[in-house]
Amino acid sequence: MPVIVDNRVAGVIYTSRTPTNIFDHLYQERGKFALAGLRHLRTVIIGLVFSRTITAMLRTGRPCRPYQPRLP
Repeated sequence: MPVIVDNRVAGVIYTSRTPTNIFDHLYQERGKFALAGLRHLRTVIIGLVFSRTITAMLRTGRPCRPYQPRLP
């Protein structure tokens, strides 16, 4: 990553991380990955339930009846 001062390259910053350190870091963060996976799974399940509920009316071919309260 170049360091630019007055439109000239003043220096370069070099950063690196060995693969072993990356895997250690991912292992330490495994709880966050598991939580994110569960949240995604929950979202998919909710989406499937809603889509089946909405399309159930379309599959029957009948429109929904509006609410009509019973009069005494």
